[in-house]
Amino acid sequence: MDNHIRTVIRLWKTLVLFIFLTLFFYFGLKWMDQYHEKMDRYEMPSGGAVKVYQTLSTGSKEEVVRHMWPRMIEFLRNGE
Repeated sequence: MDNHIRTVIRLWKTLVLFIFLTLFFYFGLKWMDQYHEKMDRYEMPSGGAVKVYQTLSTGSKEEVVRHMWPRMIEFLRNGE
């Protein structure tokens, strides 16, 4: 009987610890979500930002496609 009571107490300790850690994780995620909601998604970047893609305003469709292939191969090679 004494062994049964110890097992039940150990089970309750484990359950309370699990609930505590789950709540800690949940409220941590909520806190991070609230922190990221306050950030402006469309804020202009500071520092040395560069434009990644530049469209060709002149030239035929074939020239545009010819210009895009090296960029596409680099994109696929880097696994992005």
